[in-house]
Amino acid sequence: MKQRWILYLRVSTQDQSTDLQKRDLERWAKARGFHYRVLEDKASGTKHNRQGLQDMMALARQGQVQGIAVWKLDRLFRSIQGAVRTLSELTELGVAFYSHQDQVDLSTSTGRLMANMLMAIAEFEADMIRTRVKAGMRAAKARGVVLGRPTKMTPEVCDQVVHLRQSGYSLKQISKLVKPKISQALVHKILNQYGFTKVP
Repeated sequence: MKQRWILYLRVSTQDQSTDLQKRDLERWAKARGFHYRVLEDKASGTKHNRQGLQDMMALARQGQVQGIAVWKLDRLFRSIQGAVRTLSELTELGVAFYSHQDQVDLSTSTGRLMANMLMAIAEFEADMIRTRVKAGMRAAKARGVVLGRPTKMTPEVCDQVVHLRQSGYSLKQISKLVKPKISQALVHKILNQYGFTKVP
């Protein structure tokens, strides 16, 4: 009977592609004659409520799969605590684990040691990135740089919104007529601030 495996793919943003991960893992699974199902997430590795991850663990807990494969360890884990917790559970469930790029096979003691080492490095790198980002934000703030998205609620936009409302236009019409175009939610917010308490 062929083994059933999950091929788990992840990238951090919606505009990134999982094609490379999928190609390599499918080639690996087909070479071994595994039945497989592909699950993927397009989200930060620090988010624990990823749908693909939740579905994968649910199938493992239900005994629906014999193994889980990832392209690289950091596609699934971003902290050593999370790695240890998840891999310990998979071991208890009797579910095999394989990382393609890292050549980690947790059915061996060498593979388990390598996994722990790589997870420690991944966590260290993530901490370094966070530290650099925070330092950059502090430096920018010290230079007077305004962080975050620029607001569209300028005095000119507010004047346009109020004038159009006084002329009898609806929120939907105002949002389209204002230059630059703004959302109906922002139209509502501006009108509330200018005393238009009853905004349909």
